[in-house]
Amino acid sequence: MGMICVNQNEETNLTTSTPRCVADWAHTQEQVIHASYLLAGLVLISLFWTVTSRRQRKSLRKGEVGFSLNCRRWARTSRTAAIINRPVQLLVSFGILGLTMSRLNSYDVTEWSYYTVLGLYVIAIVDDVVRFLASRYKLLFCFSPLTLLELLCLASNFGVGFGTVKVIGGVRTRTYLDFSVMRPVFILRSYLEMEKNVPRSTKGWMMVRLGINILLMIMVGASIMFFFETLGEMPFFTDNGFAHLYSCSDGSVTRHESSDCSDSTWSVMFAFYFTVVTLGTVGYGDNAPQTVPSRLLAIMFIVMGIILFSMEIDNLVSLYKLRQIGNPPYTPKPDSKHVLIIGNPSFAQLSAILRELFHVDHISDTDTQQLEAVVLGERKSKFTNPLIAKLKADPIFTSRVTYIAGNATRSEDLERSLARDARAVFVFPDKLTGDAATEDAMNIMRVLATKRYVGPSVRFLVMVLRAESARHMLAAGVHPDDIICENVIKMGSLAQNSVSNGISTMLSNLGSSLSVDTSETTEESSTPLLTVIGKDKSMGPDILTTDVAEKDLSDRSWIKEYYAGAAKEMYLIHLSKRYAGLTFSQAASRVFRETSGTVLLIGVEVMFSNDESSFHSNSEPRVLLNPGESLLMTEWIQCYCIADDLDQVFNYKICPEEVSLEEMRRPGSTSTFMNPEGDVFQPILSADHSDDDLPCDELRSLTAYTAYMTPNYDSMKNRSPLATSRTGSLVLDRSLESIALNFKNSNRNITSGNPYDNPQLHAALHSKDASLDSEASKTLHTPPLDILLHPNHIVICSFLGEDSLESLQWLILPLRSPYAVNHPPITILDSAKPSQILMRTLSAFKNVYYVRGSPLVYSDLQRAGAKAAAAVVVLGKRAKNSIIAESALDAELESSIADAEAIFATMLVELKMDFSKIFTVTELANEVNSKFMGMSFQLNQLHHIISGNGSGKVSIAAEISGMEVFKLWDQILQHEAPEQKSEKEIFGLPLYMSGRILHPELCENMVVQTYFNPSIHKIVRQLVGGPRCTGVIHTFSIPRALRKDCTYADVFHSFAASSYSGICVGIYRMSTQAMGTSHQVELPIVITTPKADLEILSGDRLFVLIGAHTLERAATRIQKQYRRYKGLPDPVKDMKAGEKAKRELYV
Repeated sequence: MGMICVNQNEETNLTTSTPRCVADWAHTQEQVIHASYLLAGLVLISLFWTVTSRRQRKSLRKGEVGFSLNCRRWARTSRTAAIINRPVQLLVSFGILGLTMSRLNSYDVTEWSYYTVLGLYVIAIVDDVVRFLASRYKLLFCFSPLTLLELLCLASNFGVGFGTVKVIGGVRTRTYLDFSVMRPVFILRSYLEMEKNVPRSTKGWMMVRLGINILLMIMVGASIMFFFETLGEMPFFTDNGFAHLYSCSDGSVTRHESSDCSDSTWSVMFAFYFTVVTLGTVGYGDNAPQTVPSRLLAIMFIVMGIILFSMEIDNLVSLYKLRQIGNPPYTPKPDSKHVLIIGNPSFAQLSAILRELFHVDHISDTDTQQLEAVVLGERKSKFTNPLIAKLKADPIFTSRVTYIAGNATRSEDLERSLARDARAVFVFPDKLTGDAATEDAMNIMRVLATKRYVGPSVRFLVMVLRAESARHMLAAGVHPDDIICENVIKMGSLAQNSVSNGISTMLSNLGSSLSVDTSETTEESSTPLLTVIGKDKSMGPDILTTDVAEKDLSDRSWIKEYYAGAAKEMYLIHLSKRYAGLTFSQAASRVFRETSGTVLLIGVEVMFSNDESSFHSNSEPRVLLNPGESLLMTEWIQCYCIADDLDQVFNYKICPEEVSLEEMRRPGSTSTFMNPEGDVFQPILSADHSDDDLPCDELRSLTAYTAYMTPNYDSMKNRSPLATSRTGSLVLDRSLESIALNFKNSNRNITSGNPYDNPQLHAALHSKDASLDSEASKTLHTPPLDILLHPNHIVICSFLGEDSLESLQWLILPLRSPYAVNHPPITILDSAKPSQILMRTLSAFKNVYYVRGSPLVYSDLQRAGAKAAAAVVVLGKRAKNSIIAESALDAELESSIADAEAIFATMLVELKMDFSKIFTVTELANEVNSKFMGMSFQLNQLHHIISGNGSGKVSIAAEISGMEVFKLWDQILQHEAPEQKSEKEIFGLPLYMSGRILHPELCENMVVQTYFNPSIHKIVRQLVGGPRCTGVIHTFSIPRALRKDCTYADVFHSFAASSYSGICVGIYRMSTQAMGTSHQVELPIVITTPKADLEILSGDRLFVLIGAHTLERAATRIQKQYRRYKGLPDPVKDMKAGEKAKRELYV
């Protein structure tokens, strides 16, 4: 066994040629010089890294992420990086420390021990590289204390074996002492990183953990003291008189120590040390004053130390807090723009908001300014602690999100957030609150204060919980289309989904951003790949697993179709002049044919005005869904379409040539102005009609409108009237105009501009003035047997209690809409006693029943008819007591508890039921909890396995015991930031794809989408049956003529060409999906705007968008035929004849 150096104190080593082992500053100085060389090299690498990453950042486009951010995210979120930083570093440091202590005990260095330590340092270097990648500021990382200590350890260990041999005292020497003795510093760091993620345990284990912490800290201090004391005094301080003075036997004082002058006396360094120790109230007693004045000063110092320490501790804490996240003001980066987020959202809401805001679909290739978000909120807000943890651990998130601790009602905090420079201000409430009125009131105050500070130029986008709060937001100056009400949107989606299954999933997909690679060049599988930048793609057991997805791909081609449809969004575009003169149905068919079904027109946006001179001041925007053959298309008319992205629309040249892609992306485009009084075409009337047959105020009105100030306006006036359609009905009719003008008048008379005031509800409440006085009309009855067996019966499971009125009325209104296919009977199941105002409001609707009971009790569900209902709607529960989450785990736990009742109620309804015989739709608060849905089927399967095999219980017990070890392993490797959720986690769930789960962040995504597409809210608000609805989506079976050898294109053109035209926007198709790891179940899924060549199956159902005016025309025609069949008089003709007789009598 070779020796690098030997113990100089052993007599057997006096004659050897091997260098002696010593601890001397001469060797340590050489080690420090070598460490400085390593530091210089590391600084050069950091400079090169920083310059290269900044240059690359300038060339990034379309949401690309540079190599530096990718490396930083991997180092901070990867499980491999956590293993290297924590358990590996801990074991390596223990190994180095153990071998070093053995060396210090024997005072010699063997080759095997040295090269073993050298190999361990190679592993430690890997940890250093990972931490270098994880650091945000590379130059600051180079000069951090732990980095400098690591460089000293590397250089000193290298010097032990390969350093120069120095002659000290006439003897050839090497050092046996290096900085490796300080490895307890790295042991303590790794242990603290692992220990902080382990939850609190029993009292005994907590004492053990505390003892380990104290022991490691003692080891750190002892190792540092041992190193410097072993080396002895530094040569610089030996003879300078500042650090050491010696008293001689003759009473003199000297700087040089000798046999006659060996007693240490007071020096400047000794006095400084004594003063600091005394002021610190420690007083070791190693130095003590001898004179009376000195002792009086010591007494004064002790008193001053107690006072000053207590006074200055607050200043030290304040200085430390200035470095905390949230305290510094927002400093924008060059070439950046930002939006401000205020309010009190939960962390789950905030995560969904930021994910949607920074989605790659919202980034333009030519956009040179990066979008950033500034979150302004109080430190006691629910999202604060999880947000700070994520900011500390996720570098890409940190590069685009800044947290400012403050209050939106304070001007100084708004100034720190640069609110005046913000492109928009987002305001979000806590949707889990138990007091929605107070939550909205607080946000109204925030809007008023912020709007007063920033002025009218900054746009506000607000989410409110109650429809009544929208009126106050309007008074605060927020635009009506920038106010999204959660009750109206969510309850409307649930209502539409209960009668037309799957609509909620379609609307959620269209209102959210999802990037999918649908290219067919993938060799491994034909399933689409989600384009998730820097996100973890791990899937839970409830998501379609890889083995299931790759099995029988020929029978599972719907997977690609579903994701391709889920990635589509709604866009507002201008239409090219080559579509001018066509009806909307004709234009939609032509666009569909030219784009092979990838672009779908669904509506237009117009602004009604009485004359051309005042259309800028007296105009109102209106979205008309599927105007059909009642609207004549003009050049530059604004249309809503469904497409993958705007690049696709632009490449097909659907828009005018004068419009660039950037102009299409720019939000806030000018709407097309329509003039109902400026005739372009006269309707073709039959011979028995004359001008006298029309009311005076409709003599000049038209149902085919044209746009003001467009290149096509003058030429359109000179065209000849249109002929009748091929179906025999008039191409131009009055229903579209009457629908738009009726909503306009009702909006002026009743809603006063509030988009969420419903004339239908006002009419229902005031139409029964006489009957409301009786007690019978104020009572909600239990459903009779015939209602429980009704094929369209809907059961609503509510946990809202006394606060249910606000939600229930918006859930019932779409089901009682005049454009609904039928008015199904509704039974409400709630444990609370219905209040008088609730009974009065709900009794205004027909066939609404109330059962007092708990949705968590099986017998109560049976009394309400949930087991035999056509659809069961399970509403989420609001939290009565709000807690402040200390971490991301606490925030996730709170949202999980909030969804517990809804999940258990759904499981109870679905228990021992076939999915094909019952339809349940559940409202959740957090998409993370969606993985618990569908557990009833997996529990049934588990029960079957256990009952069939007695050894199942033993294997499960063994599995649970093994899980405890893996749980501890996961905890010590857990990162500070919440785990990145893949977009596929919610979009790929079988129950969500079939419309059985309402997207928890539907409204949050819509608010963000409204920022990029200002009018998308109008469409969704109408499609869910909200006020001023001009179109609805109904589901239909495949017509008999199209059930064989037909494609989606054939179905689309067939509906569009009908005299009562409809736009087929999707398909509801049966599929076989995986629930859990192996259990499969047949579930229909929503395919939004599939490919034109998709083969139609006989069992498919179609989602068809029908304009309200088309439904009125169809209803009018049916009524006329019915009256003609029954021989009943026509009330319209009788009214006109009476008015004509009155005019003749007056003449």
